[in-house]
Amino acid sequence: MQYWPSTRWSFSSRRRDDDSWVELPLPFALIGSHERCQVHVEYKRLPPVVYFAVVCGSRVEVWPLCGIAFPIWGRIKSDTQLLVGKQRLSLMSDADPNWMPPMVLAERTADETEAIGQSSTEAEPADAVLVMDWGTGEQTRRLSRQVTILGEGHPSSMRMHGLGLRICELGIVCVGKRVWAVQLNPDSLPDGDPMVRELIPGGQSIWVGNVHLWANKLGSRADRRFGDPLAENPPSEATPTMPGAAAGDKDDAVPQESSRPIVVVDQPHRRPMSSITRSNPQHINTDRVASDFTDRLLEKTEKRANRQSLIKWSVTGGLLLAAISVAGFVLIRGVLPIFRAIYSE
Repeated sequence: MQYWPSTRWSFSSRRRDDDSWVELPLPFALIGSHERCQVHVEYKRLPPVVYFAVVCGSRVEVWPLCGIAFPIWGRIKSDTQLLVGKQRLSLMSDADPNWMPPMVLAERTADETEAIGQSSTEAEPADAVLVMDWGTGEQTRRLSRQVTILGEGHPSSMRMHGLGLRICELGIVCVGKRVWAVQLNPDSLPDGDPMVRELIPGGQSIWVGNVHLWANKLGSRADRRFGDPLAENPPSEATPTMPGAAAGDKDDAVPQESSRPIVVVDQPHRRPMSSITRSNPQHINTDRVASDFTDRLLEKTEKRANRQSLIKWSVTGGLLLAAISVAGFVLIRGVLPIFRAIYSE
């Protein structure tokens, strides 16, 4: 298995005068108090996982996985600060104009290095379909973003109620036709199990809760869940409705993710698992509103970022043109007459 195209990236934890950058080992990172988080923040009132961070090409995105104050959604820049516990975290890829070489480099195994492959600043837009089956027949959902959070409820961006999923179950990463699933609940995985798997079209499913998932094409069913279930009901007994906003067998070929969490700074606090609720019309309506709001928010953020980039390059181009004009004027009006006067004598 190969990960999606990505550049090098790093994070910093800003406390007092300390602003050192630490390279992240893989193109995704869980941020929270759990010991398997790649960015480990120790704080007694902090949930196990607070954010899911991803670098696709040179694009860095963060998605909240619990109810927190001042959450950040979607694409971010190097000057964006994430408030996690009492830490202010920043993330940056090496394609950022403000890139600072990390003081602490990532340690990777040979399998991890091979899985990451060559770094790339380009990643294709999402162009795949998520195929789902919970015992009532095949259902499909087009993936319109490179990063989608699948789970039971808010703040997941694709929600499926009453199917044994956690609030935020999987981070779905889609680049072109290829799709990967990252388990967002380290407590549900045995020690040593990889957090990420690729969904192979027509291959074996990824089984979470009571749902089997494939990418683009239906295949065989896994006989082992990707993470311990919340409910033991077989898929044939689950009959929820799919909201308009919503919605494995162990793979030996998948390299394990880095088991070396990077410690930022009391003892971790584990949050109890949320109860499962069945779908109802109120869920469907609120999920549809939440999804539409999320799409508009991300679109607005993207437009703002593009507008800022356009203004920046316009100002830079204007200044460059002005500098060339001034230099040409000085050359023609000042320097050339001097040379003519010298050589005419």
